[in-house]
Amino acid sequence: LSELPIDRNELTLAVLGLVLPYAEDPAAVLKEAARVTKRGGRLMVMDIRAHHREEYRFATRSPIGSR
Repeated sequence: LSELPIDRNELTLAVLGLVLPYAEDPAAVLKEAARVTKRGGRLMVMDIRAHHREEYRFATRSPIGSR
């Protein structure tokens, strides 16, 4: 994520969804997203707060609502 194969100022919208906590260098990821986003474009960063709800941690492994 810190060296995207996208030209400078190419995107009108860059979306980072649930990736920064897993990045080795989150600042480099944000810098790269800014590099590929056009002036006046948008950078959307989505994340969640830390939590202790085990049922949320494994939701992607099984259909919603199943136990």
